[in-house]
Amino acid sequence: MGSMIERPYIVAGDSIFILLLLLALSLMSVIVYQSRRQIVHNIRQFFKRDRKYAERGVVTKNFWLNTTVLILITSFTVSLSIFNELVRRSGYSSTLSVPYWVLIVLILLLTGFIFLKLYLYNIVNWTFFDVESSKHWTTSYLFITSLSSFPCYAIILLELFSNISPLVVLFCYVIVAFLYEILLIFKLFINFKIKKYGAFLIFLYLCSVEIVPNILLWRFMQWASDVFIEANVLY
Repeated sequence: MGSMIERPYIVAGDSIFILLLLLALSLMSVIVYQSRRQIVHNIRQFFKRDRKYAERGVVTKNFWLNTTVLILITSFTVSLSIFNELVRRSGYSSTLSVPYWVLIVLILLLTGFIFLKLYLYNIVNWTFFDVESSKHWTTSYLFITSLSSFPCYAIILLELFSNISPLVVLFCYVIVAFLYEILLIFKLFINFKIKKYGAFLIFLYLCSVEIVPNILLWRFMQWASDVFIEANVLY
C-alpha cells in the first residue's frame, strides 16, 4: 500500500475564511439595505460639478460606522488575496499551523494606511484650504474608499473559487485602483477651486498624499512578501 500524499493547504478550503467571507457579505448586504437612500444620495453628491456643499443628508450617524466597516472589508479582501498568493507561491503544507497572524498584520497595515492618508489629507487641507472644502473632501474620500469594498470582494471570490490566473487577478486590482484614483482626481478638481497654476498645485497635492504613500506601501509589501514572510513564515 503506497504512502498517502499530503494534501496541500488552500485558502479556498479553509472554513475560517469561508465564514469570514460570508460575514463580510452579510455586513455589506445589511449596510446597502439600511443605507441605500444615503448611498444613492452620496453618489449623486459626489458627481455634482458645482461647489455647493449640502452636507445635510450626506453624513448621518451611521456614515462613520458604515464606512469603517466597509473599509475593513476592503482591507480584509485585499489582504486575503495577498495571503492566498503567498500560500500559492510557497506550496504551504496543510499539516503545519496556518500563520493567520500574517493576514491580521496585513489587514491592520492596509487599514492603518487608509486612515493615515486621511490624516495627511487633513493636515494638507487645513494648511491650504478652507474648513468647508476640507470637510467635504474628507467625507468624499471615505465614501469612495468604502465603495471599493464591493469590487474587491468580487475579485477575491473569483480568485478563490474559479480558475482565474493570478495575472488576471492583479489586472483586476490595477483596474480598480486606476478607477479609484481617477475618481479622487475628479473630486479634487471639483471640490477645490482651481486658480492660476491650480493644476500644478493639485499635482503636488496628489504626489504628497496619494502617489508617494502608495509607492512606499507597495515597496514595503514587496519587501515583506519577498524577503521576510516567505523566508521566515511560509517555508
